[in-house]
Amino acid sequence: MVWWMNPKPSPSPRVETVPSVTHVGPDERLDVTHDATLVFQKALWRRPTPDDVILRAERREIADAAHDNVKNWQWFLAVQPGNDLRSWLDTNPFSLNSVPTRAAQAGAIPLPEWFPHDLNGFVMQQNAEGRLVFWYSAAQNLLYATDSGFGFSDVQRSL
Repeated sequence: MVWWMNPKPSPSPRVETVPSVTHVGPDERLDVTHDATLVFQKALWRRPTPDDVILRAERREIADAAHDNVKNWQWFLAVQPGNDLRSWLDTNPFSLNSVPTRAAQAGAIPLPEWFPHDLNGFVMQQNAEGRLVFWYSAAQNLLYATDSGFGFSDVQRSL
């Protein structure tokens, strides 16, 4: 008889995150999370690698309080991208276009206090709608990014 000994898996490193904060209003709810891995994944459609250093992350979702449908969402990210992420972003997976660098503005979206307002020295790229915006400094290997959009609350109700 042969016994297979599976080595005990080493425990995953414990990642401390700030718990989601929920504010309830009469008709809608604002959920804010600072879970860096979750925000990174939703923002960049991939998991961070050990080489990616997520400095700050925030995702906001405004939901209809009665039906729990997301009406609007927005996220903000500050990351020092690792080699794999930089190489992947160089393939332009989000179809971004270079635009003249200007102050960090996300339309009417209030920026988190940690998001810089002066991004001189950064290369700015955005999508055709202008909501997905990346600012990257090669000298600092620092990426700031933001995006916003609408949820599916109206679509779900009409189905």
